[in-house]
Amino acid sequence: MLRSWWHDVKQKREHADGLFPKNHQTAFALFLFFLALYTLTMSGRISSPDGELVFRAAQSLATEGDWSIQPINGWAGFGSSRGKDGEFYSLFGPGESVAMVPFHALGRSCVERWPAFFEFLSRRPFFRDYYTRTNFNETVRLFAVWLNVLVTSLTCALLYRVACRLEARVEIGVCIALLFGLATPAWAYSRDGFSEPLATLLLLFSFEQLLPQSRSGNSTIRSHGSCRLLLAGLALGLSTLTHISIALAVPFFLWYVVTNTRHRKPADFSETTDRQPAHHLSPIVFALPLLACASVLLFHNYARFGNPLETGRMNRYGHFVAPWIGMLGLSVSPGKGLLLYAPIVVSCLLGFPSFRRRWPREAMLIAAMCILRFIFVAARSDWHGGVCIGPRLLMVLLPFLLILLLEDLGAWQSRRLFQVKARILCATMALSLFVQIVLIKGNVFDWSFWRRAQLITQGISDSTIYNHLFHWSWSCSPLTGFLWFPPTDMLLLDAIRYHAPLTLIFCFVLVFLLFAGCTVFLQRILQKREVED
Repeated sequence: MLRSWWHDVKQKREHADGLFPKNHQTAFALFLFFLALYTLTMSGRISSPDGELVFRAAQSLATEGDWSIQPINGWAGFGSSRGKDGEFYSLFGPGESVAMVPFHALGRSCVERWPAFFEFLSRRPFFRDYYTRTNFNETVRLFAVWLNVLVTSLTCALLYRVACRLEARVEIGVCIALLFGLATPAWAYSRDGFSEPLATLLLLFSFEQLLPQSRSGNSTIRSHGSCRLLLAGLALGLSTLTHISIALAVPFFLWYVVTNTRHRKPADFSETTDRQPAHHLSPIVFALPLLACASVLLFHNYARFGNPLETGRMNRYGHFVAPWIGMLGLSVSPGKGLLLYAPIVVSCLLGFPSFRRRWPREAMLIAAMCILRFIFVAARSDWHGGVCIGPRLLMVLLPFLLILLLEDLGAWQSRRLFQVKARILCATMALSLFVQIVLIKGNVFDWSFWRRAQLITQGISDSTIYNHLFHWSWSCSPLTGFLWFPPTDMLLLDAIRYHAPLTLIFCFVLVFLLFAGCTVFLQRILQKREVED
């Protein structure tokens, strides 16, 4: 009997190894590494008007139990619309606001218990007039904006898991996670209240759940179970609730589920204990939570505006235009060019052929999703995404573009990569890291308000400043301006500068020790792998 029990335990452990990638310690260490790093470099406040409106919706949910918000003073027409009941409602997706509610509650609890502990926050300078004329609490916003620190750290660890599912070596998976967390604007976006980080995490989680659990060459050994299909569909639906533009990816994910179903062999079912849906039911199982989330969004719109298809934009924001200017701007413009704000994307595009040879369906999913989103955003008059770091509306594509590097990184490690591609890879990695260090040094809203004040004195109109110069002029680009613009938005520096309690400074010291410990741990793991190889 004991032998039979031990045999069952071994089978379950072997099955678990197939369901989840190994080296959970590495994934957890990556999560803690980025959590500590992003906490040390966080701004501690919501600077963007988009994030402020998302926060106000969360605040209304937490305190009043409804979705109505107070518009930004002086910006009554921005980011909100009057609903059928006469109240104002945010036009941004509800997902980020719902996720902020527990962080809002935590912030309120801290304010009530230790009001003097965060008093130094009120002494930090702020350029935004819509804050200075509004009664608000910085401490609650500090905890609310920490949501994106947590979310981006989870995305880095999840990207490592995706690399493991695609049979990358441990060191390659770590490298991909480090590149996303340190060499892309994901680092800068972890410092504010935009909804892109959460939408990215949920979209990547959906993709990870759809990946085959293990492979041998190009044949699937273990395929999707009903639970994984439901989770993938739910994550994709929640991502759409967070940012409506994620709906552009839905057809390609459905295609991936259908093609995975067609490629399965009857023998595949004998090796998995997770209950498998029938071949023709897999797309239906995947689509059920998607439809549920779509129903929630339609009801949410109807309850606010009386029209299930009205998100609140009411044709007041963007409209379709010829995509050529947007495509150029999203690629190489000083204010919004993806290749300038994340040069590593150049190497990602060069790595596509190698990745496609080994993972054809995954490569086609990523390529189709990226191309459609790029063209769709470029064909909008608001392709630039407003005042922000780089091409905000393309940020959700970054982890998927980095996945295309897996095969080239493996070839580079084994010295099989072409010399020219290897040099380009090294150069783009170094340049991307340098760019991100520059970008996290400043605050794009402080910079843009200060630069606008300068340009206004020269007789330049707001229309020219916001619709042209901030996108196309190097003199208005954060890439050059942040090089000399003083650090204005880092919680750690302001805690020292404005005499925060020593207890808070000690907390930052502990976070730094956690960061150093995770760094040493990851280094030892990689060294151990080299010795084993």
